[in-house]
Amino acid sequence: MREQGKWPAIPAWFRAFIGFAELLAVVGLVVPGLLHLITFLTSLAAAGLTIVMFSASIYHLRHGEVAADAVVVSLLVMTAIVAILRWQVAAL
Repeated sequence: MREQGKWPAIPAWFRAFIGFAELLAVVGLVVPGLLHLITFLTSLAAAGLTIVMFSASIYHLRHGEVAADAVVVSLLVMTAIVAILRWQVAAL
């Protein structure tokens, strides 16, 4: 896509960092619930993923990608709900 001029250049190290952060978030969301160990990681992983989704929504808004931003904002809302509910209401 970048060759076609649709996406601005994002450094490769930053794309790798985002991918690694998202993989860690998935592990932090799933593993504590399965093993019932260190369950506080679920809310922390959801909070971290909320930060990543917030940053992604700003990126898409700045580049006029409204359709992509709608998906990102819905994921942002879901991760924020998980973070709040797992931290305050229904801890594992």
